[in-house]
Amino acid sequence: MRFDITPEDFELLRENDMSWTEILRLSADGPDRFELIMKWATGDRLDEGYPWKRIYWFGREYATVLLAQMFLKNVGQEYAVLWDLAHDFDKPEWGYVILTDYERER
Repeated sequence: MRFDITPEDFELLRENDMSWTEILRLSADGPDRFELIMKWATGDRLDEGYPWKRIYWFGREYATVLLAQMFLKNVGQEYAVLWDLAHDFDKPEWGYVILTDYERER
């Protein structure tokens, strides 16, 4: 099955985003804050080997993550799907995240 997901669609799917280096700087747990769910990328570790650019939060619904993955595959971007272990249930956007080198031109 193929969906034509645009960059604008991808932006609407995500709840929040920030640079990977910024989240590592701000989070006391660093990469340990995130549990690897699956990876479609080179490199073996989240904190070494691949120059990730952005992390995008997608909330707790995995269907949203599947759509985002389809978009990233279609545009040839590598990514890793993670779970944000910062269990703050006051922030419903926390949950699944995608770490990638994709950045939309704004």
